[in-house]
Amino acid sequence: MFCAVIELAASTRSLTIYSIKPILSLLLLSKILESLLTQFSHLEHA
Repeated sequence: MFCAVIELAASTRSLTIYSIKPILSLLLLSKILESLLTQFSHLEHA
């Protein structure tokens, strides 16, 4: 019983890592794109 709980916890933790990683990378990409867009808009206005 206890071993099953530990295995379940380990599998859910790896699943959360797998689901969190792409979300974090997407956020990072959006931040980079946002900064690039702001730089381009500043260049156009200058």
